[in-house]
Amino acid sequence: THSREMGTPNLEWGDLQKSMGEFSLKTGEGKVHSSEVVGVVGPNATGKTTMVRVIAGELEMDAGWCTMEAKVSYKPQHVKADFEGTVGLWLDVEFGTKWRSGEFHTTVIRPLQVDKMAVLDARRLPCGELQAVSIAICLGKEADLYLLDEPSAHLDANSRREAAKAIRKTMEVNEKAAMVIDHDIYFIDIVSDTLLV
Repeated sequence: THSREMGTPNLEWGDLQKSMGEFSLKTGEGKVHSSEVVGVVGPNATGKTTMVRVIAGELEMDAGWCTMEAKVSYKPQHVKADFEGTVGLWLDVEFGTKWRSGEFHTTVIRPLQVDKMAVLDARRLPCGELQAVSIAICLGKEADLYLLDEPSAHLDANSRREAAKAIRKTMEVNEKAAMVIDHDIYFIDIVSDTLLV
């Protein structure tokens, strides 16, 4: 783990339970601090995505508790572009001009090369480019907690490294928290301060 000052908890939870058909999730207690990136790892079908979706408010919990005051920005596992128009227009609608210069541009947009995708049709983006844009949109939103499910999918090695750095830097600069689910151990190693297994 990286040594970095952790702030106060942004979110705490305990004994979350969620059943979906045959599948049942039960968690212990956990917390995520400001300026902290928690890597969420484990085998498939153990409930990583379900847990994150419950925390994001996408799924109702059956039991347990969660301090829901945290405002959440969520990048789902399967990203899609519903926006009709170019990537640049999509970012304008999401953020106004803040993506074109300043800290967000330097930390996220440029390293992920999203600025070079501005003229592309959002709905025709190849998987890797769509992933990069989705990560940027998630990180650009105002939130206390950023939940990213499989951000390394479809990215090449260099883009994975840049995405990991962009997530870390965003949390450091804004003193926010992130939870990142990923199967790429190298990516998790770069991005995480702590691990939830």
